[in-house]
Amino acid sequence: MSASPQDDPAEPEAVPGPRAGEPPVTGNRLVDGVLAELAGVDALPVGERLERLTAAQQGLAEILDGTRAESPDPGRLP
Repeated sequence: MSASPQDDPAEPEAVPGPRAGEPPVTGNRLVDGVLAELAGVDALPVGERLERLTAAQQGLAEILDGTRAESPDPGRLP
């Protein structure tokens, strides 16, 4: 008798992803806010889509830069 895939402890559980057309949820409210602005972007005309994607990229870069400023420099001695 062989074990089914559900019985194999090495198999990771499937985690449900976002529904089609919905942005992913990261758990970071700032990132999730930026991603929420992209909802429905695929239905926009190309010019508006580019504007929204560019704004999202800038927003995510600002969030990343903010986390870098808050993190200690690993090469610096205390």
